[in-house]
Amino acid sequence: MAYKQTPKAWKHAIKVVKSYAVRFPSMETKVFHPLHLSYDSLPSDTVRSCFLYCFLYPEDSFIPIEDLINKWIGEGFLNEWDDNEDGAENQGYDIIDTLLQACLLEKVSSDTVKMHDVIREMALWIGREYEKQTDKFLVRAGKPTCSKLTTLLLNENRLKKISSGFFQSMRALKVLDLSTNKFLGALPLEIGELTSLQYLNISHTWISRLPVQLQNLVNLKILDMEDTKCDQTSILQMIAGLSFLQVLKINGVVIDNEAMVEKLDALKFLYYLTMTMTSASVFQRLIKCDKLQSCTRRLHLLRFSCCITFNISSLQYMKCLNSLFVLCWDDCEDWEIDWSVEGKEIETSNNPIDFHIRNRPCFHSLRRVFIDNCKRLKNAKWILFAPNIESLSISSCENMEEVISADAWMEAAEKGKIPKPFAKLNHLMLGRLPKLKSIYHNPLPFPCLVVLDVRECPELKKLPLNSDSAKEHRTTIYGARDWFDKLEWLDEATRNAFRQ
Repeated sequence: MAYKQTPKAWKHAIKVVKSYAVRFPSMETKVFHPLHLSYDSLPSDTVRSCFLYCFLYPEDSFIPIEDLINKWIGEGFLNEWDDNEDGAENQGYDIIDTLLQACLLEKVSSDTVKMHDVIREMALWIGREYEKQTDKFLVRAGKPTCSKLTTLLLNENRLKKISSGFFQSMRALKVLDLSTNKFLGALPLEIGELTSLQYLNISHTWISRLPVQLQNLVNLKILDMEDTKCDQTSILQMIAGLSFLQVLKINGVVIDNEAMVEKLDALKFLYYLTMTMTSASVFQRLIKCDKLQSCTRRLHLLRFSCCITFNISSLQYMKCLNSLFVLCWDDCEDWEIDWSVEGKEIETSNNPIDFHIRNRPCFHSLRRVFIDNCKRLKNAKWILFAPNIESLSISSCENMEEVISADAWMEAAEKGKIPKPFAKLNHLMLGRLPKLKSIYHNPLPFPCLVVLDVRECPELKKLPLNSDSAKEHRTTIYGARDWFDKLEWLDEATRNAFRQ
């Protein structure tokens, strides 16, 4: 199919596949068999199984890589284990790369892939052929015989209730996805009888309490309950029985109890954790747990009290932390960088909440930072030490004056070599910052910037751009027309480059 270079040619091929393949078996020879060579050339049956699994996602959908790999783990496709406790995850990313290189998947972003319509139809055809040769089925209409069912994906179906007894004939179930059923408020008690279950996703639902019977899911490896109405009490009641958990996503479930931290730390195989914290003292307990520091991937810090010192340099030991959300900190005025710290104890200062950092870039894993409703915060200068940040959003910080000031950069430069900030930034969003005057004091190259979105920042008159900024691709600037028309450009060449 490589010779089909135009959209019209591909549209015709898709029409042929969808409309004629069933009625004209010769189309299998003309369309599918050439593509089948790529499938046959995959290095192992494991990779082939992982590829076929992708057609369970809806046509034209963007497939979250993280979720796809977790489902592969739940199905038992991936079983590598190494000293870092994340061998199966690494194996999954290796398989994603293999499928991308074979052109059987397409990369959409760093987090998502998709399957071309023609490739998906070929995968469905292979699946139907596989079904004829075995007792298994991948897709079948009508009411199934459920005793051998291993995968049930009911996500995004507007479910409101799951009837009692629904799961009784599904004892072999390994993967159950109920996510994004926003009106689903409860799980039936017999879900605890699904003892073969390894993947359970109830994220983005209205579920407020977890049946205590969930503790019977002794083989569960992946549990995603982000953005639910559950509280930590429900989790505490059932988590002790889930000793094989590897992935636990509980962002949105407020953690303010040290007992919860102790329970999480006791999960021997845990390597992926997301959570929301509202207590600085509980956070201090978290950062004393080496295991939890190493497996925390996304962290929400919500409404921290002003009465204690917060040490942001602690985050540098969270070697896998890729997303940080700081929300509703009313009393924090400054995120201070203490240059006296270098391999010794951190001293507190007089600020109600102090942020200290070692004199080197230390937040290497951070990719996304979201700061919202920190009313007294004046800058975000510590972003200098997040060299790999890809997305930055700052909003509703009514006293924010600068993102990174010239003084902060000079102070950092005096302590050692500091790379230019935002080298990997692709999305910058600034909103409702009435005092913001500067993003950065000099023009920056922004080699990866795709979107610059500025809303309700009336004092921001200059952008850190020149005619060489974002030269490799087109950057889109979003903002009110009257704000954009009043921007002060470095020179006419810059104006022309970004007003097109």
